[in-house]
Amino acid sequence: MIDYKKAEQAKKLLEESGVDYTLAYIDENNKATGNVQGTVLKATYCAIAIMQAIGEPIRDRHGDKAAVATLRNMTMKALQLIYKDSKKE
Repeated sequence: MIDYKKAEQAKKLLEESGVDYTLAYIDENNKATGNVQGTVLKATYCAIAIMQAIGEPIRDRHGDKAAVATLRNMTMKALQLIYKDSKKE
């Protein structure tokens, strides 16, 4: 059983700890939610570590092209989300 209250508690504990972190999970509405604390550079290191953790098993199972395509698609989706509001201006 998924306990979303514990996920929120974990987020609160991370915030209180003062550590630099990147946290993302799928919430009870099946929506990706995330939070970042720290400098942009340190958050970037966290995001790169996550991308590596995603890319390595894909590369191992499906090869270089699949890993590159997955990571490229992730990057493009992130850019779309960043710029979606600027199209309205």
